Amino acid sequence: MVRLENEYLRVDVARLGAQLQSLWDKQADREYLWNGDAAFWHNRSPLLFPVIGMMRDGTYLHQGKEYVMCRHGFARDYTFRLNYPSEMPNTEQPRGCGEASGQITLIHMGKEAALTLEDNADTRELYPFSFSLESHYRLEGRRLLVEWTVRNPGEESLYFAIGGHPGFFCPPAGKRGLPEGHRSECYAKLLGAGEAGSLEALVITGQALVGAGIRELPIGRSLGQPDELLPLSKGIFAQEALLFENQIHGISLFDKDQREYIRVTGDAPIWGLWSVADDQAPFVCIEPWWGCCDSEAGSKELAEKKYINAVAPGGQWKGGYAIEIMGSAYAE
Repeated sequence: MVRLENEYLRVDVARLGAQLQSLWDKQADREYLWNGDAAFWHNRSPLLFPVIGMMRDGTYLHQGKEYVMCRHGFARDYTFRLNYPSEMPNTEQPRGCGEASGQITLIHMGKEAALTLEDNADTRELYPFSFSLESHYRLEGRRLLVEWTVRNPGEESLYFAIGGHPGFFCPPAGKRGLPEGHRSECYAKLLGAGEAGSLEALVITGQALVGAGIRELPIGRSLGQPDELLPLSKGIFAQEALLFENQIHGISLFDKDQREYIRVTGDAPIWGLWSVADDQAPFVCIEPWWGCCDSEAGSKELAEKKYINAVAPGGQWKGGYAIEIMGSAYAE
């Protein structure tokens, strides 16, 4: 486990999937990242690569050959290499971190750390490309910057999608890191939506594919709420995720008293807002995507998919997002 820390925040990242495990506000003494309770959703913040969402029929084509690909890709299932600086950091085994398989070693990396996954024989069975995926975490004040670099060491163009899937307690967890309420008490603010009164979300089918038409969502003043607040009310996730295409540049979460506590921003073309259908679930995910799940009628060729990213041989792609804990509303 990798630990980052500054004056305001303490962050833990697992090498498995380069997945965030904790986002702790030291001033408020509170956890903001979802805890992975399997009764609702067993993940916390998976990295989506090299596809996002479902491929139609669970497969895609590359140069006419069919490959099987699981939902959201395979990066979350592989152990990343930690990129050490020139000097080895201090390590410790703090009290309370033991597991049945033994102690978890915390590797203290200061305010930033980078982890890398490269292709191997197993990945090439699913995805016939050479690649290097670096996930870089950096603390700046009350913000955690998540920055990705995808490099192409191969001899042909590299095609991929990439996205974040961080889950947050909703409403914020209590002092002991346990849920205090449920999602339907809270609100989301869709940054950049303006005062249109509604947003258009992509329609998601029962097969988790993009379907025809749009789903119109009333927001803000049309619901008697200030600004662009969207109530995360009962039934809102009954039809899978809410996906917004080229309409916003981030999403904030607000508690039942309309206090903003988390803001996620970036330049992703697709933003997702998701939780399980159970309205008692105490979490919600904010998902910046550079790519999208398959549509019912789109091409199965990977290079022809909407929002696919392409990197020429020897080239690289950079992207990412920021998570900001807003103020110290919960600090005593």
